Amino acid sequence: TLYYATHQIFLTHKAAYVVVFDLSQGLFEKTRVVFRAPTGKVIEYVESEMTNIEFIDHWLSSIYAFGYYPERHPEKRPPIFIVGTHSSECEDPDEIFNQIEEFIQDRPYTGK
Repeated sequence: TLYYATHQIFLTHKAAYVVVFDLSQGLFEKTRVVFRAPTGKVIEYVESEMTNIEFIDHWLSSIYAFGYYPERHPEKRPPIFIVGTHSSECEDPDEIFNQIEEFIQDRPYTGK
């Protein structure tokens, strides 16, 4: 879609980013995208073969690739907040965030 082709235009080191995901969906399950019809009826389907953790990784990688310029501004790594919604529907939110931290620990965008 046009959005995916142009979203890097809006990524900059001058921004703060919030990557939001649904804690009630398993990290290693296929991503379910929920759309509402104009009538308010929920239409749910799987948009991608990617899992929820892969989508989180995708967005963190995109922000790093297009919003951080180490050769020009190495000190200006944009802040990224990972936010989980629906925590009341999740048995152990802390464990999920531990799994995310473990999954991304060796990625370039972590700065390690």
